[in-house]
Amino acid sequence: MVDLDTGKIVKNYKVNNAEFLNDVVVTQDGVIYVSDFSPTNNSIYKIKNNTIIKWMGSGNLLGERPNGLWLEGDTLVVGTKEGSIFKVDKASKKISTFKDNIGVNGIDGILPFDTKSYITSDWAGRVFISDQINSTKIIDGSGEKVNAADIWYDQDSKMLYIPTFFDNRVLGYKVQGKK
Repeated sequence: MVDLDTGKIVKNYKVNNAEFLNDVVVTQDGVIYVSDFSPTNNSIYKIKNNTIIKWMGSGNLLGERPNGLWLEGDTLVVGTKEGSIFKVDKASKKISTFKDNIGVNGIDGILPFDTKSYITSDWAGRVFISDQINSTKIIDGSGEKVNAADIWYDQDSKMLYIPTFFDNRVLGYKVQGKK
């Protein structure tokens, strides 16, 4: 935990049995969800009131490896290594599949694109826009080895920002929906 005014670390959390903590989202009231992307401990942890629990495990996640996370009100949106987008009700943990088979390298970053679709990235550098029926690849940096992970899409400016791993830069693209 970091004090934003001073930049100092004020608290560390150790997540026992975690193997590959990957993405983090925080609710308005301070509840933290963290994905564990490891193939042997694919889980989502929850930190609330300084207590850490394994909130969902492999059985709850249909055997898929959670990676990218996004919050929408009472729903946790999860992108998986297997290329699925799940929606999980935070109260009941009921899971529904929004879309399967996105890309060939799974989902790393996930954000809403508009009210009916998500924009996702994979580590190889591909970016997709997916609704419940279709997935459209809009960027493919895999041939250039411009790896990407988490992304940011600014709804107002319609700008997509992709930090690269080995290329030491942040790429920006204007991405707009269909007219």
